[in-house]
Amino acid sequence: MQEAANQIIASKGAEVITTKDVVVCFWVTEKFKTELFFCFNKASHTIPYLFHYSWAREDRSKGVAERLHWVDSITDYIKMKFKNGGSGNISTYLKSALYWTGKWTPEFKPSDHCQITLLGQKYTLTCKPTLNNSSNAVGFTKTISESEVVELNSNLKNSEQFSLK
Repeated sequence: MQEAANQIIASKGAEVITTKDVVVCFWVTEKFKTELFFCFNKASHTIPYLFHYSWAREDRSKGVAERLHWVDSITDYIKMKFKNGGSGNISTYLKSALYWTGKWTPEFKPSDHCQITLLGQKYTLTCKPTLNNSSNAVGFTKTISESEVVELNSNLKNSEQFSLK
């Protein structure tokens, strides 16, 4: 998760990084806390970014940075397109948890279709169709408690906080 925080901060380019810029992350599903997670800037907390961490056998010898992918879009709830141009399939056991992404046509774009809101001590992830998408697409909402959110130090460049607990 720390590598994801580093990528989000780096993507801001020439924008000023303030002390309020703290990246927080949470797992997409509590059942399978190993592969997909959302991160967002706690200061603005409106745009979530989806990340995939590969546990594939062929990737096990790679470092964290090579195994972590920023997900740009998902098609048919099984194919992921990564921000760096690569692609990958969602694990079989995660398909049921992500069935709702298949409702978007032609693709589900997490950073375009989702937003984060804060209400009291809880965050809410809301993903809903846009005008250009199918009108029968069903939205998705997930409430995230403070205990589910991992706050990351965006100034760290190592992956000591990357934890899959």
